[in-house]
Amino acid sequence: MYQKQGYQTGLFGEWLSNYLEGITTSQQYVVYYDHGDRQTNPNVVAIKGIYGDNLSRQSKLAEVDVMVTKLNHDVAVVVEIEERESSPKKIIGDMIALLMCNRFCARLDGVNQYFRITPETRLIVAGIINPKGSKMSQLKEVILPRLQQFTPLPDCISPKNLRIIFAEDKDIETTIKDLKEYMQVLFS
Repeated sequence: MYQKQGYQTGLFGEWLSNYLEGITTSQQYVVYYDHGDRQTNPNVVAIKGIYGDNLSRQSKLAEVDVMVTKLNHDVAVVVEIEERESSPKKIIGDMIALLMCNRFCARLDGVNQYFRITPETRLIVAGIINPKGSKMSQLKEVILPRLQQFTPLPDCISPKNLRIIFAEDKDIETTIKDLKEYMQVLFS
């Protein structure tokens, strides 16, 4: 059965929002996510990763699927989900673009709201990777460890806070299940 691109990402964002609302110690978090009904849910927004003080065509480096923030506008977690099979090259591009951002922006009630990256901000890139060849081992054993050795930019997400969650499966549900389990551990 064909599902619209972003469908599972929207379901994940909704699940995460409900999950964090249900944990009394996590009520200081707000979940914003793309791929949902913007008419009925104010937390469904386009989330832009930028470098600079304000959103512009020049400053926008990335778009992200899910962002968990604190009420003070500090970013706790940023999640990029690739629902279709991705190559290591595409995944590296996502990671590097997000690691270069020094702020995130979401348009709330018609006004751009800006969110700060802190030393604790985590970046999760998740999705599906082709099981043929050695792409998964390349991603986990070469690319991620090398990226995590990079010196972080002073106002950006630290590569040490980067996590990948990929499945060698053509079904995004496996990755979403693993992502949910990781979020439950992260916010417990």
